[in-house]
Amino acid sequence: MGLAAAAVGGSSVAACTVGEQAAPTRRAKHNLVIVQWTNVPAVEVTRKINAAFEKENPGVTVTMRHAPNPNNAYGALVNSQLAAKSVDIVAQFALTPSAFPPKYTEQKPGGFAALVAAGKAVDLTDTGFMKRYEKSQQQYAFGYEGRQYGLMAAQYPAYGGLFYKKALLEKHSVPLPSTWDELIQAFDTLKSKGLTPLFLAAKDGYQMFVWHGILTQTLMAGKRSERAAEVGAARAKAFWQGAATWNDPLYHEVAAKYLKVMQYAQRNASGVSALTAPGVWAVKEDDFPFLIDGTFDAATIVKANPKLDLGFFTMPSSNAAAVNRVVLNPDLSWVVPTSAPNKELAMKWLEFFSREDNYKQWLAATGSNSTQPGVTTTEVPWMDWLNEHQEDACLNVPGPWVPTGAAPEASGPVLADMVPVGRTSANDELRRSADAYAKARKA
Repeated sequence: MGLAAAAVGGSSVAACTVGEQAAPTRRAKHNLVIVQWTNVPAVEVTRKINAAFEKENPGVTVTMRHAPNPNNAYGALVNSQLAAKSVDIVAQFALTPSAFPPKYTEQKPGGFAALVAAGKAVDLTDTGFMKRYEKSQQQYAFGYEGRQYGLMAAQYPAYGGLFYKKALLEKHSVPLPSTWDELIQAFDTLKSKGLTPLFLAAKDGYQMFVWHGILTQTLMAGKRSERAAEVGAARAKAFWQGAATWNDPLYHEVAAKYLKVMQYAQRNASGVSALTAPGVWAVKEDDFPFLIDGTFDAATIVKANPKLDLGFFTMPSSNAAAVNRVVLNPDLSWVVPTSAPNKELAMKWLEFFSREDNYKQWLAATGSNSTQPGVTTTEVPWMDWLNEHQEDACLNVPGPWVPTGAAPEASGPVLADMVPVGRTSANDELRRSADAYAKARKA
């Protein structure tokens, strides 16, 4: 799925062309090298920014190298470039606080987080361009011990995210729901008209957006948006100490709502991939009013059906309006390794990227929510709801610390195994998760 990170790689945005991957052994001091993972919608906007940077800085060239995420191709590219000390800027998936286990766990950071902890990333804390960005979001995404080691460029409304066909809702007189009861009523009304309300790519686990959307809104109920990391840390400690488990009433409540939503999805969801789902959904204008997805797929949807009157909102999980907030997933972050040959040029590029006009290009092309206060993409039609509701958006709450080598269930219920996609009941899957976590914690 789009948000799955490679070992030292990332997830859902940015790229380059295959022809630019060859790695020279020596480079001119005016050649900036950037590595990013492959995602077509962001290729064009990144190229435009690079071209403008070269124009403003005569004699400077930007070389971009890329690889796709599947099979850890991007992770391998990053590792090779770092080993050769030939890269100036690396695109990384946001680490978030979950990448740095607290001392009481006696666990060590892994992957790219281990490099950050070892001082292998340039400290960006006091740079001028970082002042453009919202500090708590940036610390959440790529902070370590109070310092900033990456610039989070992209954050996506994905958990709880639903694209919708405005014309189809209007045709059947279904208003956009703002509460849980209204959501279910909307689904029931559309189903009574012979429609299948939801479409999703369960083959690649996109049902997790429903689960985590409900879970995060529940965990953050009544709490300020910037407290997501604090809430996550408290929950993680409770899990580690055995004071909380996956079998607690909270998770059964979330499971009940998850199961309720999933009953409105298409029957063959487990056979639909994330690669094809946005396009298939977009061209089927007379059915599937809602698509479970993140905003990173907006460009794919628009390309598949440019005439579609598209909208996006975050699914409400409560009848209390204050609970139903946008959930943001930190994503692509720019990192400058300490081994970068051209650190000064890298800093200059990050400053250029961060300028409002350039950053707005990035937001519009990638479907990302802004990480700069006051910068919005009001000119993008499908972002109308987000622009009105992102003020109280909260970051996704980090999960409990899970020891290395633990069974997959220890991280929470495996939705591919749980009904309706799998065969295990919600009660049994939650018990399995609780047992797996307890076993891993004691090991």
